Formats: sequence, C-alpha cells, structure tokens
Amino acid sequence: MGEPNPVRIFTTLMMIKTDKVMTEGMIDDLIVMEGQQFAYNFSATGCALCLNVDVENDTVYYQECYSRYANFTGKNRFGDPRTDKLHHPRPGLKTMTMHEFYGAAIGWV
Repeated sequence: MGEPNPVRIFTTLMMIKTDKVMTEGMIDDLIVMEGQQFAYNFSATGCALCLNVDVENDTVYYQECYSRYANFTGKNRFGDPRTDKLHHPRPGLKTMTMHEFYGAAIGWV
C-alpha cells in the first residue's frame, strides 16, 4: 500500500484541530482564485499561480512563478548589474488540498 503521506496527515490533523469546515462560500472563493497569483511561503520565489481547483477530488493544481514584483532584468534600480541572487521558480506542476490552499491564498480567520 505504501507509506502514508505526511502532508495529508498533517492537513487532516489541522482540520480536526482548527475545526474548520469548507463551506460552499469558501469553495466559491477558491474557484475564483483560478488563474491568479498568490503569495506562497514554501515556493522558491514566494509566489505561485493557481491553475485549477478540482472540488470533486479536493485538489488544487498550481505552479511556482515569478512574483509580479520580481526584477529579472539583470539590472538594479540604478541601472547597474544586479549583485543579489535572483530566485527562479522550481519547474513542475504541484498540488495541495483545498484546505491548504485556502490557508495559503486567502487565510484562515
């Protein structure tokens, strides 16, 4: 059967611990996020793009991307060459549960 997924176990435990249930309005808020960028602390760039919210399978598909504020021209604000490190998005399609995505993109109150 394989090893249990620690992320899924953590998410389930957090749902039990926080006693948060996804209402229909919350799910509608997630569907509106399709095609939009959101701040994601666990990405290399701090930003990700929501590609699809699959309500039936409790899965959100996303990919890391450059932030809209990122400067990847190779020059700083004075026009001189950059001396800091430019963080590149890690390639590939990634997934998370709808509960995780709600916390990352909208935030729990």
